Amino acid sequence: LAAPDPAPFAQVYGEVAALRRPDPCAALGYVGMGRDAFCRDTWPGGAAPPVVVIDGPGAQENFAIGKFEVSIDEYNQFARATARPLLPGEARLPATGVSFDDAEAYVRWLSRSTGHDYRLPRVWEWRHAAAAGGSPLDPNRNCYSSVRGVIRGDAVVSVGRGAPNAWGLVNHVGNVEEWALSDQGRVVLGGRFEDPLAECQLTTMREDDGTPGAGKGFRVLREIRTAGVANRRFASTAEE
Repeated sequence: LAAPDPAPFAQVYGEVAALRRPDPCAALGYVGMGRDAFCRDTWPGGAAPPVVVIDGPGAQENFAIGKFEVSIDEYNQFARATARPLLPGEARLPATGVSFDDAEAYVRWLSRSTGHDYRLPRVWEWRHAAAAGGSPLDPNRNCYSSVRGVIRGDAVVSVGRGAPNAWGLVNHVGNVEEWALSDQGRVVLGGRFEDPLAECQLTTMREDDGTPGAGKGFRVLREIRTAGVANRRFASTAEE
């Protein structure tokens, strides 16, 4: 007999579990502590990317955002569950070569699987999390430079390689530029590995047509609910 499809069970598990416990990502002790801790939704046979909890600016609600860019391994978990083509490459490299529509399908799948609301970030959310209250940029970020024969930015690197900002985000500038939503539509932010170091900045933004590209990737945003919602389990150990 063929093995049962786990996808319907995962969706029901996420919806039911979300009704049972308060959202652990809402704990104030984790706000802005992403260098030392992260939350991660899991379900039987699967896991969402680790996220760090961000203090919303002004009167805005807190939110959580991917500590890392979505990796090939994380994306392929979704691809297997939805009968999509698998991405080639090392597991911890960023998921590139996917379209904007694929990225949106991925976050919708996370929402169904976990019972929490995942989506792509808005520009202001991405920039607020990336700036981390004025945290300096990693001087060794993966953008193009050539100094005394040492070349950086000739290829993408692992999503966990690089110094985190004060709130725990890694590779938010450089490596791959990341999709976000603006009032005018989709854009890519932060610059990519082949951009000169001086052009890999928090303010770097390009309009985008949503097609796949070797230098385009994304990180997830997870909304925080302050009452009546839950996720599966809570991980509080930093991941390389």
